[in-house]
Amino acid sequence: MSDINGLKEQLKRKFKMKHLGAAKRILGMEIQRDRPIGIFYLSQKKNIVRVLQRFGDYLDGTGTDEDHGDVVTVDDC
Repeated sequence: MSDINGLKEQLKRKFKMKHLGAAKRILGMEIQRDRPIGIFYLSQKKNIVRVLQRFGDYLDGTGTDEDHGDVVTVDDC
């Protein structure tokens, strides 16, 4: 941990920085942590919901004449 703090101090001397707390999202993914057991989870549920809302007609077969497979809904996330 002292290595991380040392690096932060070096960066602060060269750049304007402020600590915003633990990350909750990165690259559109939600980050959830379970610190006691040392695990973190990444979720893309919001991205999936957005894709389903945008392309849902094509995913359920109503937007195309082609044969289609399984229907995917927001509830499947």
